Amino acid sequence: MADLKSLIISSDSSAPPSQYKWKSLESMTNFARKIKTQDTGDDETNTSANLGTVISGMPTVFARANMFKVALDSIGDPNQKNEGLILFYQGLVNEWRGLIACIALKSEKIEVRRVELKYPDDNNIESSYNMYHVAGSFGNMLFEREDRWSNPLEDKDKRAPFIDVIIYNGKVIGGTSPDSLFFTSASYNLSEERECFITQIKNQDNEVGIFSDPLHLQSFEENEIFRLRSYVKYILNNISKLTEFYSSKGIIDPGHHKTVITNLTNWKKEMDVKLKEKGVKDDRPDEIPQINKFNIPFDKVVNYSTTIVAKDGLIYEEGVDGGIDFDPQELLLPSNTKIACIDDEGDKDFLDGKPILLLKAGVKGRSNEYKHFLLPLSPKGIEVFGDSLSTVLGL
Repeated sequence: MADLKSLIISSDSSAPPSQYKWKSLESMTNFARKIKTQDTGDDETNTSANLGTVISGMPTVFARANMFKVALDSIGDPNQKNEGLILFYQGLVNEWRGLIACIALKSEKIEVRRVELKYPDDNNIESSYNMYHVAGSFGNMLFEREDRWSNPLEDKDKRAPFIDVIIYNGKVIGGTSPDSLFFTSASYNLSEERECFITQIKNQDNEVGIFSDPLHLQSFEENEIFRLRSYVKYILNNISKLTEFYSSKGIIDPGHHKTVITNLTNWKKEMDVKLKEKGVKDDRPDEIPQINKFNIPFDKVVNYSTTIVAKDGLIYEEGVDGGIDFDPQELLLPSNTKIACIDDEGDKDFLDGKPILLLKAGVKGRSNEYKHFLLPLSPKGIEVFGDSLSTVLGL
């Protein structure tokens, strides 16, 4: 029989095992960092997809999530430059940034579902009637990492590991991770989407849309990058809460998210440079997007919402009799709503003597010509503005 050698995975950190013998790895991290791969070129975006089709053999369903932590740990290591999977890791971090940009800029298209990784009868593998149940089996594969993927505030005998699945426009595109905050799915395709955080690549003769850092795509608008930069800054200011959530129970060490912080800090600096080039002033107030999608413990870091009280269009710092609590995102209809145009037969005074149900707008490029549209306000928006609605609409 020929000498044994790695079929897919070979690493400069470890010699091949002796024939017919198992070999224990002293450090999986070093082994992974020095994996030898085929040449995939210099483009980190395409590298992510290409290497994803030739690297296999990771013996866990959590390989994808784990690799994002390894990627964040590795790309800042000067000793890893031009070695092993570094281009693959750079591609993963590029997708990681793109996913964060998606959450920041298009949160209205995001849905988050928590999936508990337990058996349906709440028993363990020894006593469950179906030991092959998918969710329960996945939970078993966490082994000693189960506490990290659970809520340590819950009773030990009642808690279950979980994963928060992130869905974009009906497609599963990633999940939350206690190690890297987020990770993208191993197989997703957003080729039909056209956003500043999605790039189209060729993968085995097919066009695939994947997440990408909008700074690399150069298709962003100034306001989009400023909102994203505000959101990244907000995460940086709050990530210590996630670390404390786990470290206070001895589940992770206090420096566990150090490389996450480093990568977010570097990304923010890159955005600062771009914004400065566009003349954005340093004292411009942050514009943190309103996001309320995630559950404990990730809500401590990535959720942001401001509840405001208003009455007849007036905003109050404190409660007021008859006031309405609202989130600013609730005032307008969803961005994908199509606003109907009314057939007014060219009458520019069509609104005279009618209730405030329509919005008058001039036709671009045509002087003294107007169209009338249904209000883009949500029912909550109409309720909030109340008697001041005519002023808001400039009537």
